[in-house]
Amino acid sequence: MFKPPPASSQAENLRILGILRATRLFSELGDVDLRNISLCSEIRSVPKRTYLFHAGDSPAGFFVVGKGAVNVHRLDEEGRETVIRVFREGESFGELFLADAGPSPVSARIESTATLLLVRRSDLSNMIASRPEIAMRLLASMSRHLRSLVDKLGSLQHRTVSERLREWLLARCSDEDGPAVVAIPPRKYLLAAEIGTVPETLSRTLTKFRERGWILTEGNSITVVSPANFAEVDIEAASN
Repeated sequence: MFKPPPASSQAENLRILGILRATRLFSELGDVDLRNISLCSEIRSVPKRTYLFHAGDSPAGFFVVGKGAVNVHRLDEEGRETVIRVFREGESFGELFLADAGPSPVSARIESTATLLLVRRSDLSNMIASRPEIAMRLLASMSRHLRSLVDKLGSLQHRTVSERLREWLLARCSDEDGPAVVAIPPRKYLLAAEIGTVPETLSRTLTKFRERGWILTEGNSITVVSPANFAEVDIEAASN
């Protein structure tokens, strides 16, 4: 019989539920399921440059990003870092650790001060053992989540770097008219990794956007001069 962990404060429970509801992985689960999963979760506030785990570790569960950015990467034999993906608010990672307690093939480092949920493997496994219907709904949700990631990967392969960068910027613009300021990672290679390119190509594309008058750059921010016009322009034809 599953025994929930010691009760958290009401305020913390509400924070956990809010993060779960905003996470794509759990977006189609009902309140009862979310409350059950919240019993297996704990909030962690983690400063930047902190490692959540290293390759070879066995994390205690999987993670949900409530705020901040997490760089999941691998190191080659010479210590060079290859970014697998940067996870941000509303995304989850490490789901494989639910079924596999073996060593992680990757490392995870906080890139900007983060609020995370750790969904504990042991507690969730105990809950699923006594309430198997949760497992089926969670598997269905994870399947839809995986399908969307596969679709996104296919989309990346068929679009240019300019198109991917524009989409990344527009996704972070507000719905209001007028210029929109978008914060970008201080380490440009992280943004390059997010849109599936290399820093040199990213720099050339940003220069092209700036020369066309679509964006302004200053420090770690980009101003999209007119998001509505930027969304409509034939970006490839205008670049030639």
